[in-house]
Amino acid sequence: MANVKFFGEESIPLEMHKVRIVQKLELPPIERRLQAITEAGNNTFLLSNADVFMDMLTDSGVNAMSDQ
Repeated sequence: MANVKFFGEESIPLEMHKVRIVQKLELPPIERRLQAITEAGNNTFLLSNADVFMDMLTDSGVNAMSDQ
């Protein structure tokens, strides 16, 4: 964290990094989603990020935001 001085004497602490919050999402066809869940033995924790459109359980970030 860095202190940034603007107009005047006050310094404001700012975190010096950018967070990527917009990413193109693709909804795999139902056949691919069924195949992926079958290959994972019906264990959603074994799915890869490419096979997950919206993750409502974990904090993995795959559902952060969309530009749509």
